Amino acid sequence: MPANRTDAFVLATLGVLFAVLVTATQAHRLARFDVRSFDLAIFAQGLWNAAHLHATSSIQETSFFAVHFSPVLFALAPLARLANDSTPLLLVFVQGLALGAQAPLAYLLALRAGRAPAFWLGAVTLAQPATLALALDGFHDVTLGVPLGLLLCLAIERERHVLAAAVALALLADEVYPLVLPGAALWLLSAGRKREAARVLAVGVVAFLLVNELLLGWLRGGALHVESLYGHWKSPALLAHFVPRAAFETFVLVLWLLGPLGYLPLLDGSRLAPCALVLAASFASARPAQRSIDEHYHAPLLPFVVAAAAAGLARLEALWPRRGARLGVALLVAGTLTATLVRRDEVAGAARDLRSRAADPRLALVEQVPPDGRVLASVDFLAALSAREHLYGLPGALRGTKDWSSVPYELPDLDAVLVDTNDTASFAPGLDLARDERWESIVLDRGLGVRGIVGSTVLLAKVGEPLVAAIASTSVGEALTEAPDAPRLVAIERDAIVWAPPPSGRLNPRWLETSDGTVRPVLWRLYRARPWPPGCLLRERASLPPGPVRLLIH
Repeated sequence: MPANRTDAFVLATLGVLFAVLVTATQAHRLARFDVRSFDLAIFAQGLWNAAHLHATSSIQETSFFAVHFSPVLFALAPLARLANDSTPLLLVFVQGLALGAQAPLAYLLALRAGRAPAFWLGAVTLAQPATLALALDGFHDVTLGVPLGLLLCLAIERERHVLAAAVALALLADEVYPLVLPGAALWLLSAGRKREAARVLAVGVVAFLLVNELLLGWLRGGALHVESLYGHWKSPALLAHFVPRAAFETFVLVLWLLGPLGYLPLLDGSRLAPCALVLAASFASARPAQRSIDEHYHAPLLPFVVAAAAAGLARLEALWPRRGARLGVALLVAGTLTATLVRRDEVAGAARDLRSRAADPRLALVEQVPPDGRVLASVDFLAALSAREHLYGLPGALRGTKDWSSVPYELPDLDAVLVDTNDTASFAPGLDLARDERWESIVLDRGLGVRGIVGSTVLLAKVGEPLVAAIASTSVGEALTEAPDAPRLVAIERDAIVWAPPPSGRLNPRWLETSDGTVRPVLWRLYRARPWPPGCLLRERASLPPGPVRLLIH
């Protein structure tokens, strides 16, 4: 059945509107520094650097081209130069367009089932949890391969330009996509197209070796040596605990991919074959995030699940003419509505984010960060600061190594540090002496002073008073709790709090709540690894609400 231009135009318009809505949602989150993804800042800063002829990702401390191989992403560099500070939103919008393209492409794939069923499939793809999770979770270049995967499915269905579509998918979006081509070759083989199957398989093997082993291996060198995520398979004891958990998590992921589509993809297993290697790698990985629908790792699976759903609609129609496709549409709508109800909190949260317009007072701190300086920031501020050459991430600085690597993460002389001390992506929830020592060294040993404080967030620069200073005194202070590892209150000043050492002499993690509801770590997470200075009080700078102050130690 030929495509109806009106249907295709309406679905393409829905795809663009989808991109606009998810971009607006993420824009509101970014304005509140409610960042859901570390990757957005990595890609935004790397692309901004590439646009200004600095081919580095300082957050990862390696070449930007070594982080992920994505020529489609690299081609956005001229637009990033124009976008400047808005580069994160540029990436989010382009990602939204890539995911929105599912609507017209799914329609074209499902036309064998009839015009109306094909239209319904195109529309509901935009409401799938798998799609929404990708669209609202920051940015990752792997999502740019979703329309390319659907184009490969369309090329196989129509028996035209299969090899070109396979090469484009393998080389343009992300280095993971060659893994889907052996499965695509099986799909072709099941249809009796042996010569095309051999060519597609060859493209997959050559592209994987070329990109992953040769090109990325050369670009990364020793600067970004990624440790294996599969070493636990050498230990039977570890596997005894790992396999049941990983199997259950993988099963749940598959349910989230298939259930919202009414399990229609199960009616045509050949189109699911390209998912096999990627799903197997996710199951085997030590990283649980690879088996979560809320992360980006399922993106290579998405186009083939949609193509299988389109084939499922056509098969139902072939079995029961005039009724089968209607049954398929009912399953699609029921599955999508059920998934939406189950994940209603996420949908409601996105709606709230879209309506929220409250200004965040921490923006004043971001605006004080020098544009040409070397800046260390916690995850929530990295995207806002991404339009600069020298930007470093707090997770690597506290961990001491680069992401998933044993290579040391080395900080230069810093001009500014902007950190939310409640950042769970960087700080450990309890005592972690190694991370605490690195944090104390950053704050106390680099000659940095307080430039500004808002709530639990502090901006440090090369001017100002120390964040925490020792004062010689024998005062014992007042106990706010009976816990022996809690400091004792000596004085509350206009912009500071003075503490005496805890009775045990050792400060364990404690949180301070002020009368305005702000909760932050006592002494800004300092002096957990270092001993309390003997014979001294500690004076910490603080942002205190006007009027009476109520201090509670948790």
